[in-house]
Amino acid sequence: MKNERILSKQFQIIIPSLFLLLLANNIYSQKKSFKVITIAMMEMGNVKDDGIGEAQLWYERDSLYNELNIIGAYSPLYYNEKGQGLIITGGGIANASASIMALGLNQNLDLTNTYFIIAGIAGTSPNVCTIGSAIWSEWVLDADICHEIDAREIPNNWEYSRFKMGCSEPWCDKGWTIGTEVFKLDSTLTQKAYQLTKNIELLDSEEAQNLRNRFPKNTKATQKPFVTIGDNMAGNTFFYGKILSDWAEWWVKKWTNGKGTYYTTNMEDSGILTAFRRLSDENIISFNRIMILRTASDFDQQYPGKTAQESIHDSWVGFPLAIENAYRVGSLVAKDIIYNWDKWKED
Repeated sequence: MKNERILSKQFQIIIPSLFLLLLANNIYSQKKSFKVITIAMMEMGNVKDDGIGEAQLWYERDSLYNELNIIGAYSPLYYNEKGQGLIITGGGIANASASIMALGLNQNLDLTNTYFIIAGIAGTSPNVCTIGSAIWSEWVLDADICHEIDAREIPNNWEYSRFKMGCSEPWCDKGWTIGTEVFKLDSTLTQKAYQLTKNIELLDSEEAQNLRNRFPKNTKATQKPFVTIGDNMAGNTFFYGKILSDWAEWWVKKWTNGKGTYYTTNMEDSGILTAFRRLSDENIISFNRIMILRTASDFDQQYPGKTAQESIHDSWVGFPLAIENAYRVGSLVAKDIIYNWDKWKED
């Protein structure tokens, strides 16, 4: 009888302890999910400071004041209680890829239904667009995966110094590929984002218009900013000048079999999509729920009467326009996702 009483008391201690342990494990196993996460690349100092970068307007205007540490990422994940998040990747392909992989592999997150809006500034060609404009991308090309011969040593009949790897001429059908030269986003989603935002009023300035007027009147460069769809070149090199812009246009046409049109240049998107592709292959995220929005902060080439070297820093008057318009356009889609989640979740 005495042994029975001892066993009874032991069970009275053990059973509640097991219950508390199971409860704790259940709470720990409940991962945090998000409806939409914005991905910004650069910020001037701290996101809470006065220096404006790609992240601060999202952080302030959408009250993303909560923080979740993401081990291995450039920034924490900032979020609110509406299911909206924000992460800063850091500039360049390496930072961007590492931060997104860290986000996707974080054990406290369930991102299987999350939409991602990559929202940042970019250079644009005056042939197709103008500073302050907002461009949704469908095709993304890597500008770094190529051969390059110094321009002073290329054959006389070549137009450009960069050419396809494995070729001894500018382009060949075989060559070498590594699998991250070109990405294509979901066309239906890109169109949906464009239709939601195409009529939004964009910020403009007299200073920006004065710069636009230095280009020929028959180019898109002289227009006021607008929302459009155009394709995207990403690489670690901040290239500039008419020859390199023409090369980018040619490069996009080649890799997309003539379906894509070069609009913007940036330094992160191919790295971000490489990480997302790996995560999608493991069913951690959906590659069909990614949108890329780039807003034009500068032209990618000189205006008539100036050399590339003389004008490379002249067009930064578009920076504040691009920062503001990235939020105006991108946040419209983010809010539609949040407030119409039942519909978006099933798409």
